[in-house]
Amino acid sequence: MKRIVIFLLVALSLLPSCKKEDVFALWRDPSYLVIQSDATNFVTMMQYNIWGANSPWDSERFDRVAAVINSQKPDFVSLNEVDSLTTRNPWFMCRELATRTGMYYAFAKAREPYSLHWNQPGAYGDAILSRHPILEVKRFKLYPDPAQGETDKEDRSVCAIRVNVNGTSLWIATTHLDHRGVEMSRIYQARNLKPIVDQLAGSLILCGDLNAVPTSETMKIVFTYLTPQYPSYTSQYYTYPSIYNGQANPTSLIDYIMLKPDEQKLECVSYRVVNSPASDHCAVVATFKMKD
Repeated sequence: MKRIVIFLLVALSLLPSCKKEDVFALWRDPSYLVIQSDATNFVTMMQYNIWGANSPWDSERFDRVAAVINSQKPDFVSLNEVDSLTTRNPWFMCRELATRTGMYYAFAKAREPYSLHWNQPGAYGDAILSRHPILEVKRFKLYPDPAQGETDKEDRSVCAIRVNVNGTSLWIATTHLDHRGVEMSRIYQARNLKPIVDQLAGSLILCGDLNAVPTSETMKIVFTYLTPQYPSYTSQYYTYPSIYNGQANPTSLIDYIMLKPDEQKLECVSYRVVNSPASDHCAVVATFKMKD
């Protein structure tokens, strides 16, 4: 009997532990379909506002965000609220996440060091992680509407990378529109985003936290030149807030994965929202089949 007890104790000690930080134990719904991208047919895109403006971050926080990313096996990740060597977060965040996910990275500054309303060193903006080598990077600015005034205003950025996937040239871009309650600057930025999209010729996946629901004036403008990929404007595709805030279900859809209306190479075959306590936003994941 003693030998059996010892054997059971040893066996139990070899089982993987389920810590509070184990994102699979906390949030992963096994009914979600994860399509493993391969070298010939599929491309998986993740949109994720990682709440970098929330501080302080530590190594464990990076591990939790990286675990969400790694669980979905994306080829590309659009990241918003990314700090770079700031006082509140003295990390180059996208590089830290790239290390933990085994991906390439690119970063675009929205706020400049010591610019108006930004009284700390470093930068803050948007980033992209990529499993494919990055061939080209373009960075753009989106400014707030001058008519909205100075209160709580922030410059925004667009980060875009070009990659080659099985002989197809593909642009991946990310942005994060104005956060204020009044929609004026988001409308202004939505109009100024169009010429940027036009510069990124060919296939494009543009993602972001746009701080606007699909029925808003902002998104009505965006939808004239980009097509959202969510299957329906229903609660299962809401993206904010996540269960980090102690709320079981998100209440709004403000995070998007979009294609150009005339896209010929990519067909969305899977779209899901991943609710996690690693950030205040849910991650959004779309898998695209690459057509010949």
